[in-house]
Amino acid sequence: MKKFSRFNFSPTIYLLVSVGFAFFSYILIQVVYSVENQKYINSKLLDLQDQIRQTFQIHFLSLLLWIGIIITISLLSRAAVTRYIKNENRLRSILNTAVDGIITIDEHGIIEDVNPAMERLFGYSPLELVGRNVNMLMPEYYYSRHDKYIQNYIKTGVAKIIGIGRESVGRRKDGSEFPIDLAVSEMRIENQRKFIGLVKDITVRKEIENELEKQLKWKVSLAEFNLAVDQSHEIRNMLERTMQVASIALPASAGACIALWNGKINDISICSSTFMEEHEQQALQRFIYSTKDVPRMISGCKPVIKSKISKPDQLLVGSFIKSYLGVPLCVENKVLGVLFAFEGKSRRYCQDDVEFLQSLANRAAISINRVNLHDDLQSSNALLAVQQGEMRALLDSTSEAIGLVSPEREFIALNKNFYEWFGIEPPVVGSLRFTSFIEQANLIFEKPGLFLSTISRSINDLTGQFEKMFIQVWPERRELKIFSTPVRTDDGHHLGRLFVFHDVTREQEASRAKSEFVSTVSHELRTPLTSIYGSLGLMNGGAAGELSEQAKTLVNIAYQNSERLIRLINDILDIEKIESGRMVFMNKPTLLNTVLTHSIEFTHTYAEQYGISFNLDNSYPQAMVYVDSDKLVQVMVNLLSNAAKYTIRNDIVEISISRQKQKMRVAVTDHGPGISRQFRQHIFQKFAQADMSNTKKKGGTGLGLSISKTIIEKMGGEIGYHSRINHGSTFYFLLPEWQPANDEEGN
Repeated sequence: MKKFSRFNFSPTIYLLVSVGFAFFSYILIQVVYSVENQKYINSKLLDLQDQIRQTFQIHFLSLLLWIGIIITISLLSRAAVTRYIKNENRLRSILNTAVDGIITIDEHGIIEDVNPAMERLFGYSPLELVGRNVNMLMPEYYYSRHDKYIQNYIKTGVAKIIGIGRESVGRRKDGSEFPIDLAVSEMRIENQRKFIGLVKDITVRKEIENELEKQLKWKVSLAEFNLAVDQSHEIRNMLERTMQVASIALPASAGACIALWNGKINDISICSSTFMEEHEQQALQRFIYSTKDVPRMISGCKPVIKSKISKPDQLLVGSFIKSYLGVPLCVENKVLGVLFAFEGKSRRYCQDDVEFLQSLANRAAISINRVNLHDDLQSSNALLAVQQGEMRALLDSTSEAIGLVSPEREFIALNKNFYEWFGIEPPVVGSLRFTSFIEQANLIFEKPGLFLSTISRSINDLTGQFEKMFIQVWPERRELKIFSTPVRTDDGHHLGRLFVFHDVTREQEASRAKSEFVSTVSHELRTPLTSIYGSLGLMNGGAAGELSEQAKTLVNIAYQNSERLIRLINDILDIEKIESGRMVFMNKPTLLNTVLTHSIEFTHTYAEQYGISFNLDNSYPQAMVYVDSDKLVQVMVNLLSNAAKYTIRNDIVEISISRQKQKMRVAVTDHGPGISRQFRQHIFQKFAQADMSNTKKKGGTGLGLSISKTIIEKMGGEIGYHSRINHGSTFYFLLPEWQPANDEEGN
């Protein structure tokens, strides 16, 4: 481009010169024409003028033609030169902005041209490179090989590096070396052989490749380690394998060691690498026992990095260790020991080194823990076998049939009576399958559907307990009371549900015999006692004539006692009917206010002897319930008579009605001494009496509340109380409110 720029080629100058020449010729002709004699000119030169004019025209046209040709050639040449300049500038811009280095050398290896990227890569300016041998950009051990490559190619034509890319090493101006990717191509300029080299810095790529290679090496080492330790059941072999992997894969030039911790720092056991000298192992032991890094790792469960060992530790460990990396052996937040990797020179450990060694330590800790658990498991299995034998002997010694069912509906434990009672052959291996027992339940129980539904519902119940009666019909008849409760371990884990089958056949037979005896005796007693009660009532009323005061007193005492006996017999008969299931309820829609009014009337005479009156606060006069009215009157009479007996004399017993959601609540409130805390849990039991001495004064059998509770519950209600010492008690019951729509729906 510089050669072309020195030549100033301008077609405009040629055009001006040609036009001036033509104009000068024309002026000359005019001057000649004016000087000569007019006549001579007219006569002699007329022909010459015509010839000159013709000649001028011919030359002028030729001149114009040449001027056009010259202008055209000039314009075409200028466009070509402009395109050449643009192309060269474009190529130069590409070369200047290229990221990779581009270098041109001759067949002797002399550098002819470089792009700016070469300066960035190697640190040399173009003036320092052009004219010098390309060897200056290579390490010394590449000099001779590079020259041989070019000379062999020129002589033989066999390309080893020409036209083939390969990885090499470059040397910067400061002497540092770095990996490059070199591609060399051949070209010819003016019949001269030239070589163009494309140089790319692959430092980052090599670092990535080295990192990937390291990661692959670590993964292979960890995989081989995992396979080795999984097949080993000896801790010593695991420790040696761990240190071997740490020394090779990290690498740790000075070796590695593991210190196990058994709860005390003084209990650390050392397992040094096998290639350490004896004095080095002794120094290492002193270091492990004395350094503060071990307790720091054990307490914090964090790695310790020492790129340069401290002077106190250097005195302990000696000169063969300059830096180290330590990580804890952790499993489930429990530290089993520490793993050290030592270097014989100062080293800056990276995060990958820490992560690899920690992964190795974690895997080793898992394997060590597995072996410890295996040993513990063997000991536990032996102990468990003894405990299971003792538990089975204990279960087999009971008089009940016992079964423990898991939440997955499998039997966990069964005793001998379970197999014998239900005619099941014990399996040779394992335990009876729950599904097999369920299938056989259709044969065993009188109501298998009810039994199976009860069992199935209870298995998923994590809290509830129950007692139920079932009749067994095969292989022999039994009356079984089943008690069931959930079973939990000490840590609260739900183990399953326990079923205890208690044979109450003899108890039920005795109970039925007792009930029949009581019923017979009660009926036999009630008939004559009713006659006695009636006769005494007539005598007390004066039907047998006027009695003396002493006789009246005796007759009145006999009358009251016979009344108490009749109530006792009626209560006993009610209890017997309830227990045998023979109490009949004739439920129908009943006006609640009517029941309460009748109950007050029936109890009025009894309450007068204590000076007690009743106050009915009836806010719902039209409220109705679906009950047996006679049974409900019996409950109310019992509650009213109890309130009259125990409240203070000449007081008022309050009776109230209220609505709670869809239920009617009836409450009887007295102002007596209240119910003691010790007695409250027994208050609805049979023959339960709070103060025996006081009861004897007041009278009563202790059966009334038990009967009342059963009657209310049989009618779909519930009964309860609340009491305050020295402030009185309130007994209440709730019954579903009856609505006309309920009757239409058949409820």
